[in-house]
Amino acid sequence: MRDPLIGTRINRYEIRESVHKSDLIGIYKAYDTKLERYVLIKTIIHSSDYSKEAVDFFLAESKSLAKLAHPNIAKALDFGYENGNLYLISEYIPGNPLSDLMNHPMPWQNAINILIPLTNALVYAHSRGIIHRDLKPDNIIINTDDQPILSDFSLMRIIEEE
Repeated sequence: MRDPLIGTRINRYEIRESVHKSDLIGIYKAYDTKLERYVLIKTIIHSSDYSKEAVDFFLAESKSLAKLAHPNIAKALDFGYENGNLYLISEYIPGNPLSDLMNHPMPWQNAINILIPLTNALVYAHSRGIIHRDLKPDNIIINTDDQPILSDFSLMRIIEEE
């Protein structure tokens, strides 16, 4: 079944392909027509049904995420609420999720080279009052420089509270 968002736009972002979709969220690779680059767009499904408080919470959390600046955290670039769609734009990180590397043993040196930068990224985020809420191998991208990048900070509290 074809995803109805593919081929549409939210703000200046052309939705090109689905990366992940659940009953609650959709994550898509999109093209930023203004800056001419690929980005990830996370949409909250049925966000038009949420209360004003939930929308305000999402926007405030997104603003907090956009202030994070760490080399091992994917940057939040934009966010908004348009035509009933809550969305968060983050940088697109070419690479593979850590989960792809976990189907065979990994030398401990490689594991340390992943864990130390991730730990530093989490300490940095926590020092700014941000908790990831969905830390798992699928949300850690090993980029083309073999650096781990923490992605997809969860904003699920809005959905859970609604």
